[in-house]
Amino acid sequence: IVKADVQGSAEAVRASLPQGTEALLLPGDVNDAGYQDACFAAVQARFGGLDVLVNCAGMAQSDAFEDITPARFDEIMTLNCRTPFFLCQKALPLLRQSQAASILNIASVTAHKGYVRQAAYAASKHAMAGFTKTLAAEVYEQGIRVHLISPGGVFTDMARVSRPDLTGEEMITAEDIAEIVLLLNGRGTESSELMRGMARSTIKMVTDSVDAYVRRDTALAEQVIAEDDTVDDYFTRVRQALIARIAADPADGEFALDILM
Repeated sequence: IVKADVQGSAEAVRASLPQGTEALLLPGDVNDAGYQDACFAAVQARFGGLDVLVNCAGMAQSDAFEDITPARFDEIMTLNCRTPFFLCQKALPLLRQSQAASILNIASVTAHKGYVRQAAYAASKHAMAGFTKTLAAEVYEQGIRVHLISPGGVFTDMARVSRPDLTGEEMITAEDIAEIVLLLNGRGTESSELMRGMARSTIKMVTDSVDAYVRRDTALAEQVIAEDDTVDDYFTRVRQALIARIAADPADGEFALDILM
């Protein structure tokens, strides 16, 4: 495990990892090109290669559209879009050497829908969604899988700052997203118990070779869950359910249309 842009004590971060985890912690400014190059060089030297890149650094905002300054817009677009774009680019030489290469970009429900006072944030996540789909198409033949994870409300420090009114009740947790990352990399719990747990947490997962879409939708989750489930069967039923939903009510399938492209 390599963790870049570490905030706080590296020792505290290391202590939070599962026992026996081989970790390389690289504190620094993830926006800095020199730091990015140094990170990949350190990964090559320490582990001899790279299997998975997860872009999860980001920042939110809560400003009226007309109050967003050019500097604020550039700050958000840099961290949420430009930085992951070039991290993906720089990771490709290492990923091409892996037998199980994948990239996971953490976007947001705002990558598919606009929300009040989140114009710059939504713009950055729409941009991430766009380049992720293009990258997935370009590197598919090279054996590199590329996914976009678009959660609804996740109760993190960033959410607490941008939305101090939130209590975390019935919200997605960072641990839920981590489990999905593991699942998409073939390391999660591929069982009906996990799927039922997602329903209880009101989380919906939708994926194809490009997208993983996460939203709270208990009704849909319960509709597609079956005993002795496999991930492939689950995703197939989710896609079928969404296609049926679009056919019945195109307006209700607004998000699904983007996911099924």
